[in-house]
Amino acid sequence: MPFAVKKGKEKEKQLKITEQIALQVLAVVDQGLYAGPGHELPGQMGLEAAICFALGERKSDQPSCVTPALSRFCLDFSRGHWSSSAARAQGLRRLAIAQLGTANSLDEVLFEQHLTAATVRRLLPKAVRYLAYTCQEPHRANLLETARQCECEATKYASLKAFNAAADARAASFNRKPATCVVSAASTAHFLETPLNSLNEAFARYEGSRRAAETARWAALGAHSVCSAPATDTLLHWFAEKVVRILIEMKTPGSKFLHLTQ
Repeated sequence: MPFAVKKGKEKEKQLKITEQIALQVLAVVDQGLYAGPGHELPGQMGLEAAICFALGERKSDQPSCVTPALSRFCLDFSRGHWSSSAARAQGLRRLAIAQLGTANSLDEVLFEQHLTAATVRRLLPKAVRYLAYTCQEPHRANLLETARQCECEATKYASLKAFNAAADARAASFNRKPATCVVSAASTAHFLETPLNSLNEAFARYEGSRRAAETARWAALGAHSVCSAPATDTLLHWFAEKVVRILIEMKTPGSKFLHLTQ
């Protein structure tokens, strides 16, 4: 049975993350995760819905113990091009635990800064290199240099250059599908670094998380079109762990229980 969350006014209080809760979440996640809404049954739900189920909450993609910006990232990222529901669960189980207890405690501004840097300096270069190894010169050299610049700079200029280099490779008819995926990934990453002119700061952080997850999905599709399904799982799992490391450094309550995922 899911962990019973107290009703009424007590439910509004910040949920204290315990080992029991973490184990219950893992028990649900390890039965498999769907990309979409799914059904309210273990093995047939998305990541955030699985957490809600484990906590005994109503069906939702916003667990009460997870801050909205992080929950949005996890929701969209989990819908990436994983090879199976089992692979998705295996790749996201640590992220499922690390995000617990972040509601009203995580510095969302700092988290977005770290997430943006990881997306542009770590994820985007990998996607660009996947494409580079399918291209001929001078496009290969241009793409590899672009990947290096992204790793060094993490600026709007670097992501824009990645966009242009991938677009040039696509125009030269080198593997148009992976080139199109990298163009989309670079474009999304470029806008990720562009501050939103919004009166609602919370919405701006929410949108930033969505863009980071979208960049990851495009990067994974590019890897899939060049390599194979296992390569896609490896890339997504690798980036999920980058986000987990961010949450560990930010000392989230759930990160204390990551030893349970070993």
